[in-house]
Amino acid sequence: MSGVSALRRGLCHIRVRFARPSLELDYQDDREVADRFAAVAHKVGADVTIDDELRDSRPPLPCRGLWT
Repeated sequence: MSGVSALRRGLCHIRVRFARPSLELDYQDDREVADRFAAVAHKVGADVTIDDELRDSRPPLPCRGLWT
């Protein structure tokens, strides 16, 4: 799927960073799912960045059903 096509469908890049242990994870999913996930992840100390830098190789958020 091209980046333009993905943006039209509402997909976004989600980067999740944890300080301890130092860990950085990249996913892509729907913007609404990303926003809901980020709101909860911030409460447990994760830093979440949402942007439009899409790559076909990025998986969807694990357990995405929790955020739909």
